[in-house]
Amino acid sequence: MLKALPKFDKILLAIAIALLATTQASADFRVLYAFEGENDGGFPRSRLALDHTGNLYGTTSIYGATDNGTIFRVSAQGNLATLYSFGSKNSNGTGYLPAPSALFIDETGTLFGTTPQTISTGKNHCTADCGSVFKLTPDGEEVALHTFENRMVTDGKGPVGRLALDDAGNFYGATQNGGSKKICYGGGCGTVFKIAPDGTETILHVFTGGRDTGFVPQSGLVRDQMGNLYGTVDIYQGSAVYKIAPDGSARVTRLEFGGAVGDLIIDKKGNLYGEEGGYGYSVIYALTPEDKQTTLYRFYYGSTDGSELAGGLLRDKAGNLYGVTADGGDLNCKKEVGAYGCGTVFKLAPDGTKTTLYAFHGGNDGFYPTGGVVADKSGNLYGTTVYGGDNTKCGSLGCGTVFEIAP
Repeated sequence: MLKALPKFDKILLAIAIALLATTQASADFRVLYAFEGENDGGFPRSRLALDHTGNLYGTTSIYGATDNGTIFRVSAQGNLATLYSFGSKNSNGTGYLPAPSALFIDETGTLFGTTPQTISTGKNHCTADCGSVFKLTPDGEEVALHTFENRMVTDGKGPVGRLALDDAGNFYGATQNGGSKKICYGGGCGTVFKIAPDGTETILHVFTGGRDTGFVPQSGLVRDQMGNLYGTVDIYQGSAVYKIAPDGSARVTRLEFGGAVGDLIIDKKGNLYGEEGGYGYSVIYALTPEDKQTTLYRFYYGSTDGSELAGGLLRDKAGNLYGVTADGGDLNCKKEVGAYGCGTVFKLAPDGTKTTLYAFHGGNDGFYPTGGVVADKSGNLYGTTVYGGDNTKCGSLGCGTVFEIAP
């Protein structure tokens, strides 16, 4: 019986059971674009956005005209256009170094996102690291909708994760710091905010760093049909999912394992899906509206199954979940980054069967995917790798790729 086994043997048995529920798929994989580390940028880390014509949009974390990152578009044919290069910290721009979070694109083709750092305007309390919420118009003009000022109680600092949108055009997000006099990892414990279309900011919630109230949000937000907002936050000896109701009341639900990873997603019934990391493993979990948490799948560190979940999940109409692991998979691949493996793209069916759609080899196909995946109407998946591609660029690492998988 399992109870009679030593602890180490229990772990080995759990790994064996997980592998029995795992299959390999012969999906069609291709690199749409390999970055060169010049004006096109390099090292993409964020989830892509997809428009109705099949164009993909994302950010690079470095290079471009000023070496501070870019916003790019890649067509279905693999042609890249640099739409915007973020300014330097000494320029008069509104922000630099784009956040490793997804862009949002509206019906007009306007892009919205965040920068974790911004140039001091002289009116705020930051030298360079407060951040901004911006939009990029189809003609390439960047406009700062809000520049954070790190004021206690009245403003936040350091936006994190994905923005959520309501029907009136208001954006919702979280900052990791600011908002209170309590000091949590650099000043203030974080906020949940709302940005109106005209740029007016409203602070909806301030984290106080208490034992059960949370501090330093770790993800962006998702919004349900009732207007409730959900995200993840650190909490005493762990992490939690929080809910902010339209009336401003907050509820925190402690997660079972270690730290939360990536943004949450939500289905029509109000069930949340997310990723957690524990010691030596990471899990995909579901959380019901009644706060019941279920572990859907567990990845073990250094496994051919994949390890180190990253970037959040994607869910299709049939209930399948898709995502990436930054490590694991092909354990014989190039290992400049990460100790074991170059990462995978996977599918998790509602019955718990997990399929590895692709395991990166660390060459021209790229390695270390961290931004999750998006899907088009045909079910093709798209994502990025931070490294790899043409490995003569960006030293021996390569500058990263945009890839496509046709299951």
